Amino acid sequence: MVDAVQEIIEIKPQEGRQTQFLASPADITVYGGSAGGGKSYGLILDPLRYVLTNPQFTAVIIRQTFSRIMKAGGLWDNAMEVYPKTGAVSRIGDMRFDWKQRGGGRIEFGHVAHEDAVQAYQGSQIAALLIDEATEISAKSFWFLVSRNRSTSGVKPYIKMTCNPDPESFIADMVDWYIAEDGYADLERVGKLRWFVRTGDVLDWGNSRKELLDKYSEIHNIPNEGLRDKGVIPKSFTFIPATVFDNKILLEADPGYLANLNALLPVERERFLGDSVRGGNWKITHDAGDFFNENWFHLKDKITTGGVV
Repeated sequence: MVDAVQEIIEIKPQEGRQTQFLASPADITVYGGSAGGGKSYGLILDPLRYVLTNPQFTAVIIRQTFSRIMKAGGLWDNAMEVYPKTGAVSRIGDMRFDWKQRGGGRIEFGHVAHEDAVQAYQGSQIAALLIDEATEISAKSFWFLVSRNRSTSGVKPYIKMTCNPDPESFIADMVDWYIAEDGYADLERVGKLRWFVRTGDVLDWGNSRKELLDKYSEIHNIPNEGLRDKGVIPKSFTFIPATVFDNKILLEADPGYLANLNALLPVERERFLGDSVRGGNWKITHDAGDFFNENWFHLKDKITTGGVV
């Protein structure tokens, strides 16, 4: 009798920036740029390297609202496309996938629709904190979630975020060093590690851990100097831009998507399409006349009593 041939399913990131995002060694990585770059799918793939074999590993994938997690073609649909192929059991009532029966860990989905929602994570241990469209959440919610980024699983805790450019978000401040004066990513800087120490609401940046450790010699009054030697403080950070042209699978399957992005209004087009290599524009904003054009109106010196013009 001929043994049945098992189908081999290969799950891997696309070559280029999606692979770079998954391989990032930073404590915090922002993968942000234009729309359609494969950012959310990369976020889904990221925890697979640990969750299949580590029963103590837990990842949490965050989006601002539950409805955005469940929207057609969104995070949950992407997860259902990938995770069951690796042996995961989906538990939609609990918004999670687990690999417990195979000796693995679990991946949960959650939202922070309002700032009080983060209290649901009080006491949590989250080895991999993965935030989709991070510019939608508040800085207060983000930093609370950072405090839950801890683990005894043996995996060094890390944070990865995806987003599109938003010059008014707290993310814009974090990636500012990586953005050139014209608003697009500085290709000489993207992917490079930086370090920061947060004091109050201010991030103090350095180009090396040593630079900040020398500056903050008694950092946070840590009694165990060995903790500093292990790289706990400061935090490392990097930024990787994404463009729709990085997502060859999407453009081959739906070449018309590029026309959709080109059809956007100028500001949105610059943010969601932007430069073909450097990604979306982080500094462009709406100017007077973007919403209402003065040429659409006829000005009157006065309105007659009871009259309608």
